[in-house]
Amino acid sequence: MLRLLLCLAAFLPAILAQGTLINNFWHFWYWYEWYFITEVGGGSLDTFDDVLAAVRAGHSITGNFDSSLCEESSVEEPTEMSKFSSLFLSTPVTSYDDLMTALTEGRQLMITAVATDCEHSLPPEVVLAEGGSNYYQYYVVSDGSGGEVLILEWPTLSLSENEGETVYMVTRVIVSQSGSTFITANAFNTLTWVDEYPYPEGFQCNLGENVNIYYASDDAIETFGSYAEVEAAFMEGKDLQATVDVTSCTGTFPEGVLAAGAKVLAWVDEEEGDMAGIHFSQSIANLAGDVVIQEFLLGEDGTLQIVATAFNPVDPGDVPDVDAFACDIGVGVTFTAPAYNRVELTSYASVVDGQLSGSKLSAQIDFSQCVDPTGQLDLSGLSAGAYFQDVTVLGIGTPEERIFGSAFGAHSDPISGVAYETFGATIDTSNNVLVYPGYWRFNENGEWGNDFGDAVLECTLGEGLKIFGEA
Repeated sequence: MLRLLLCLAAFLPAILAQGTLINNFWHFWYWYEWYFITEVGGGSLDTFDDVLAAVRAGHSITGNFDSSLCEESSVEEPTEMSKFSSLFLSTPVTSYDDLMTALTEGRQLMITAVATDCEHSLPPEVVLAEGGSNYYQYYVVSDGSGGEVLILEWPTLSLSENEGETVYMVTRVIVSQSGSTFITANAFNTLTWVDEYPYPEGFQCNLGENVNIYYASDDAIETFGSYAEVEAAFMEGKDLQATVDVTSCTGTFPEGVLAAGAKVLAWVDEEEGDMAGIHFSQSIANLAGDVVIQEFLLGEDGTLQIVATAFNPVDPGDVPDVDAFACDIGVGVTFTAPAYNRVELTSYASVVDGQLSGSKLSAQIDFSQCVDPTGQLDLSGLSAGAYFQDVTVLGIGTPEERIFGSAFGAHSDPISGVAYETFGATIDTSNNVLVYPGYWRFNENGEWGNDFGDAVLECTLGEGLKIFGEA
């Protein structure tokens, strides 16, 4: 059974419903007339050249789509979609050492690349592109000769060359200590796991020339040295990043990995039970095509437990490779976040205005403040949070107007191999909130479904659901 692939295929509509844009090096950065682009802290970007110059410089932009302004649309109700793409007034990274310093300090980066300026063996009829990402996870690995290389990588979902199918795409930027940079990608079909990316030779580039990396010039960085400080930072909607020094941790480690780090896009805080603490995860496909799920649990004792599971998603008999290790806050793991102020948005209008104006938003759900009207579901003692960056406003100008956003995390599962934990939420103009929890997996009978069934929780904006934006 295609454990991961069918999960991806089944979950894709929920992801696309958020209005997610596909950003990777092999797709052009462009928007049509029905997109409004604003630069955070600035004004509207009204031309293609304005947008291109902003993203090339690592600036923060947000794109807002309004279906009512389209000449033709198959959308059933008036819809606005918004996509926030991070950053700031930018400082460029000029060397490998600068890049490592920025990462270890906890700075959040924007990666841009111009593939047309890199060396490659592609035939002339292939159309090249430039692109980038502000989401990434990274690893520092031994190069086998006493040195090290840095790997920045990120996944996206994209369309397959086969009509009606999708691919799980992974882009990697591999930076050597000399600044020589290699870009490669994989595009695994989510039904067959065949790699559809036709040019594995990749692109040979140089850091600071055709691959540029930026961080915010004026960001002060906060460091959180205890469980209580980390938990408070999550509850305040801060943009946390975890940096792990594997050499200062204990346990079994992925071969060759010296350090690693990632942004925390979504988290769950359990107050009680055997797994009490803050949970988050990340997943990606590695160079061998195995799926790697990394699960993190920060306990109240300040120890971060990390379990990395790698398995072949098309072989149901595959025995996963599992590495498990532990790191203490301030020694093996560091949690950081930009120190800008956050403000809680307490009305529907303020949430929509914040999103459409380009403010970086985050959401937090306190399930003890939400109610299942059927009385069958009790999630008290559980909180969850995520970036609130890919949202849709539905039914604009109608009595049913509401804003929708969602987040998910991948987890290993003893029965299904992999499971998806999802949280979707809608907010109406009266500040009423509906939360749709999900734990999607194959059960013992091989049936795909949601352990929460059709459960819907009722909350209120400002109580069960809190949304924070930049002050």
